[in-house]
Amino acid sequence: TPCKSNPCELIKGQTYTIQANFTAHKKVSERKGGIYFHIQGSDYRPVQTYEDMCNYTKPGCPMIHGKNYSITTTYRVSQEEPSGYASLQWRLGDVQSKTMLICRQFSVTLKYVRREELPQN
Repeated sequence: TPCKSNPCELIKGQTYTIQANFTAHKKVSERKGGIYFHIQGSDYRPVQTYEDMCNYTKPGCPMIHGKNYSITTTYRVSQEEPSGYASLQWRLGDVQSKTMLICRQFSVTLKYVRREELPQN
């Protein structure tokens, strides 16, 4: 989903919703996905993976060629992540053909905020 700033500011310990719309370019019945961070010169490493992204896709599986889909997941930023600039990459792949269906990348800033400084909802 759109951020209010660029790069997106993610506060450690908080949960965020990631949502994307896409059109299926082929029929797919099973998908795997994940959220990956690239921090300070490191390789992209998984921070959260999903065995079956069908549970997060509307309408559900199987995906039909030419049909529009929306996929939504949540991610809690670990307190263990180093503070600073990073790239967050969200991948969705077809299990059978081992091809990437969508890949979204966001520039983010990981930030520690004391509990008393968090916005009150």
